[in-house]
Amino acid sequence: MVCTWCGIVTASETKAQYLYVKSVHENQLKQDQWATESLKTINVNMVKSCSRGTPTSTTALTSTPLAVSNLDQVQPPNPISSHIPFKILNLDPSGRRRLTEGEEPPFDLGVKWTGKSLMATQELMVEQQEELINDAEAILEETDSMEDQVEEIMDMTHEITNTRDVILNALNAIRLDMGLSSNPSPTPLPTRSLTRSPSRPKPTRRTKVGKGAKSKVAKLEDSVRMSEMIGDHVVDEKTTITSLDMKMDELETKMSVRMDELETKMTTKMDKLEAKMDTMKMSEFEAKIDKLEGGLEAIQNMLVELIENKGERS
Repeated sequence: MVCTWCGIVTASETKAQYLYVKSVHENQLKQDQWATESLKTINVNMVKSCSRGTPTSTTALTSTPLAVSNLDQVQPPNPISSHIPFKILNLDPSGRRRLTEGEEPPFDLGVKWTGKSLMATQELMVEQQEELINDAEAILEETDSMEDQVEEIMDMTHEITNTRDVILNALNAIRLDMGLSSNPSPTPLPTRSLTRSPSRPKPTRRTKVGKGAKSKVAKLEDSVRMSEMIGDHVVDEKTTITSLDMKMDELETKMSVRMDELETKMTTKMDKLEAKMDTMKMSEFEAKIDKLEGGLEAIQNMLVELIENKGERS
């Protein structure tokens, strides 16, 4: 019997079957020298079935009449394994003959194909796979770049949020110093951690971005707009803080001038008061001295009178 897929001649019981198989091969392959040479050496009991196809029934071989006149002269083939190695017959270990480039298989299966066309088909499949890989790598690279941009925007947003918190805390401190009620502390934004994908080689060809990438771009644009709004708010807060700082500087300057004036006035008053007190003390002391001097003069006068009166009496 003959395999309908790969063309391996399998078990044949009689010489007539062997000659029939030989004639079939010779008629189908015509100028293919392999058919004639291989049929002389293939063992009729070597192969029972084919792993790649279903062999045809042996009944067709036994029931078909053969017009062979020299059956006695035909010798059964010898086993391949014991006489002719596979390498000489250009066969692979399974018994199939290796096709050369541009050669068709032994049997027509309804599909015209050659070894060359098979290689071209395989090359086309490889090219298509490479294109798919390039497309996937391009999409992955777009995703990586968008993840990097989103991560940068999140970092900027958190930095802006921290700046806003510092500004609001400073405003609350200023309000407390001025005797006003402080606003509640701002609610911090939730933190997000993005894991960067590992670095991938740049694709050889750029492709269009799919729907998923477009949605990521839209989210990225929304994040940019939100960051711009937060940035404008922070600019307004900074402007308010700047005006408050200017007012505080003016108030501090005025208070400093006022304190200097008060200090000067107090110094002047203290000097006058000390001078007045000194003047009052000196006048009282001089008055007392004058009184004492007057009393001494009176005593001296009394003594003089007493001495004079005593002298007159003596």
